[in-house]
Amino acid sequence: MRERKHVAVILIILLAVITAPFPAQAQGVSEKDLLEVLQSEAELHKKARACQQLAAIGTKTAIPVLAGLLGDDKLGDYARYALEPMEDSSVDAVFRSALGKLEGRLLAGVVNSIGVRHDAGAVGALQELVRDPGKAVVEEALMALAVIGTDGALQTIRKALEHTSPKTRTAAADAGLRAAQMLAQRGRADVAASLYESITKADVAEHVRVSGVYGSIITRGATGVPLLVKSLRSNDGSMVSAALRAARELPSSDSVSRALAAELLGAKPDLQILLIKVIVDREDTGVQKEISGLVSSNDQGVRVESLRALGKIGGESAVGVLLKATDGKEEEAKAALASLRIIRGQLVDKTIIEGMNTAKAEQKTELISVLSDRHCAAAVPQLLKETSSTDQTVARASFKALAVLAGPKDLPALVQLLAGQQNESARGYAQSAVVAAASRVEDENKSADAVLKKLTEVKDVSSRAALIKALGQIANGKAYDTVVKAAGDDNKEIKDAAIRALAAWPDARAERQLLGTLQSTENDTHRTLALRGYVRILGMTAVEPGQLADKYAGVMKHVKRDAEMRLILGGLADVPHPASLDMVMECFEKGDVKAEASLAAVGMAEQLVGHYPQ
Repeated sequence: MRERKHVAVILIILLAVITAPFPAQAQGVSEKDLLEVLQSEAELHKKARACQQLAAIGTKTAIPVLAGLLGDDKLGDYARYALEPMEDSSVDAVFRSALGKLEGRLLAGVVNSIGVRHDAGAVGALQELVRDPGKAVVEEALMALAVIGTDGALQTIRKALEHTSPKTRTAAADAGLRAAQMLAQRGRADVAASLYESITKADVAEHVRVSGVYGSIITRGATGVPLLVKSLRSNDGSMVSAALRAARELPSSDSVSRALAAELLGAKPDLQILLIKVIVDREDTGVQKEISGLVSSNDQGVRVESLRALGKIGGESAVGVLLKATDGKEEEAKAALASLRIIRGQLVDKTIIEGMNTAKAEQKTELISVLSDRHCAAAVPQLLKETSSTDQTVARASFKALAVLAGPKDLPALVQLLAGQQNESARGYAQSAVVAAASRVEDENKSADAVLKKLTEVKDVSSRAALIKALGQIANGKAYDTVVKAAGDDNKEIKDAAIRALAAWPDARAERQLLGTLQSTENDTHRTLALRGYVRILGMTAVEPGQLADKYAGVMKHVKRDAEMRLILGGLADVPHPASLDMVMECFEKGDVKAEASLAAVGMAEQLVGHYPQ
């Protein structure tokens, strides 16, 4: 048998070659030429090649010559594959005649070819081979009968399922599975189901019977529900697995939904979990009520799986169940929150928002995150209220969600909250929400207007500083002018907020202002901020290296500390110009910055080679 399988593999490879288009005619090779090769003393490989080409161009004329080679141990398979695709019915007669003359591998090959050609006229001869184990082709004969699929052929397979030989029963079961599959594809579902049922009752290996059960359920469709239920209740794990697989693939129908619902309630926890997963895969919303009830199961695994399922097949009526579960044990709360993020329905968002009114602080924080992930703009009014919560976790979560959900129309309310926020941590989140909402204003020139208006009304220093920081992130023209003016404010907090905003300005317009601050300030922190911002802006400025070198030379005059020198060296390293290299070399004599100067010099030298090869 092993040898036969090896041969089969080789033949499959050969078939792939044979069925490829051979340009015999294009090369001027005729059928007559090829037949002469086969009838000559030519080398074996040339004869094999001739058979391959005849598979493409052979006619009735070639049949007698090829038939004479079927018994050749070396060329028999080549000849057979040449005959198989020919439409002439005399090929069938040739193959049938060969059945009584061949043995072993060659006989098995001809039996397979008969199956490939679906030769119903060979059924009687194939039946004889099934009854004669001495021929050693029972397996091949049964499979050929399966492919032919006539009533007589199927009857032989059914009889073989009752044979005393385990080997024959197994071969019959394999053939029966193949036949049933083909019958179902041909629209003969009733016959296929009957054959599958015969296999399930046969004395064959468990996995074969399980395949029969699966096929029988699938083929019968809605009428296979009783067998599905019976299999689900089996003590045989393989049978249950087959039933679950079939349940996933059965078309949607009320009878299937009712059966799964009934089994779900009466099953043990382990099976309940598997059934829930099947129901979810089927997207069977008709079982939502039963799954909602299992949220109260005594088994945690069932509770968690039920909560997960409701997100996918639940509707508005399931939201209350999920909201309640968010206050439960960790795994259940996590599953409920995940489902709330994806559950669909017109009233889902509204129900979640209403649920926040009675939720505990920790639970409310999670629900806020859910609403944010659901992109629920309708939650903005409630979130604006929650920013005033005494629980800072809730307040921060609300601002984070508002940064995602708030729009231009919400800017005045957000700016008011920012101006009135006393908690430093929450103030940062409020600022982010204001900036995010401002970015959604269609006209960029108006994106800072709400903040600018509030700035004219607020007197509290900390509130004004927070608004200036927000302007630094909105960063349009109006915001820039206001921040520049604030940088000259007499109040230290206002001035600090403005300089920090300018140091982080996202475009180059702050370059001159930062240089002026660097040249005039006596505040070391402001000096460092201005220098860092200035070097960053130079790094994104599209000017010639020589101009950049001049700018660095100008700022180098105002450096007072090693830390400042290191900032400049970091920028100079990316300016490939001789003047830049001169400045770096001078730094070897200025303070404790030799290591940074060396790195900058090496990096610059590599770039200079490309720019100034001379």
